[in-house]
Amino acid sequence: MTIKLFYKNINLIINEFRNLGLYADGYDKKAVSFTVSYPDNSHIIETLYQYAKAQDAELSPVTAYHYMFPSFSYRWVEDPSEQKYETIFHVKMDLSSKEIQEIQNWLHEKADEYGYKIKKDKPFDKGCVFYQKGSKNLIHVGDKIKDDGESVVWTKAIFRDVFISHTEKIKSLADKIPGVFGGNKFENGGCIYCNGDKKPDEPCSMRIPYNFDGKQYNGCAYRSFEFNNFSLDIFKDIFDLFLIENKIK
Repeated sequence: MTIKLFYKNINLIINEFRNLGLYADGYDKKAVSFTVSYPDNSHIIETLYQYAKAQDAELSPVTAYHYMFPSFSYRWVEDPSEQKYETIFHVKMDLSSKEIQEIQNWLHEKADEYGYKIKKDKPFDKGCVFYQKGSKNLIHVGDKIKDDGESVVWTKAIFRDVFISHTEKIKSLADKIPGVFGGNKFENGGCIYCNGDKKPDEPCSMRIPYNFDGKQYNGCAYRSFEFNNFSLDIFKDIFDLFLIENKIK
């Protein structure tokens, strides 16, 4: 494999090559390019090249720069006809928990049904698969690491109208996953009036006034409403309300 010199600290790269058992033929500080080989196994370089080439076919330069996967995946060189969804989706799911896999496989089918596609130049957002239709985003689902290091399934949905139009659905969801609605504390997504910079009676487009269980509350769109540690069945209820709230048909 021939490598052209584009980096200022090329000596650091050469040293790392040598530490890994690679051999740089024709390298010196004035060289325009040089050849890298792996004497212990001559097929390694060609294999790595084909692997990188397969990724290039799926990832844009912007995506490749921002999203680095922590392990090699056979998905990049797998026959596309053997894959149900996009290659990058399968790579992501193979690294995800079984709970996320179950929800995301179901969500992908729903995304297809409603015409949403994975955004090629930004496939993931906050660790979630990023589905988009025009300028509209579909609900996000991913793993969230808690303070104790435990990973839980996480999603967020901004609700406003459904508190009035579908009160019973909200109540049913609240019974299944309590603690999301009600309360004005910051940790529960309540409005803190921008840390006191705004007054309670000052208008704010991000404030979410809503009535729940007979009481009036103020949420904040930056934090409300977060759901953690739920199953696919509960996510279906969240998704149903998301469709209603955003008038997706």
